[in-house]
Amino acid sequence: MEIDQEIKDKIEQYATIIVIALQEKSSILINIQIEEEFSQYDVLFSYNFKNLGRHQRGILANDLIIGVIGFGTYGFSTSIYDTDPGYYAEKLRIHSNFLSFLFNEVRRKLKKS
Repeated sequence: MEIDQEIKDKIEQYATIIVIALQEKSSILINIQIEEEFSQYDVLFSYNFKNLGRHQRGILANDLIIGVIGFGTYGFSTSIYDTDPGYYAEKLRIHSNFLSFLFNEVRRKLKKS
């Protein structure tokens, strides 16, 4: 799916803010307003969190936990960062191409760091 440069730049800015926060604190709750989709989401990202026990679905502390308040939460590996929007829709119950591209960009940046 092709997106225009203005939206790419906005995704890049959000992703940079999120990754910096994750590296400093291990989690961030951010309000994301998407004018193009007439929507707004509160999204919790958690990475390198304190971990106790073995978790279902094999979630590890170096996975990225994404929670969209009021919709769903799921753990995603950072080694795979080109996920189809349909997968995010299935796991998080959201239908937002913007968020899907943002989640992929955050995962890509975390893998690089």
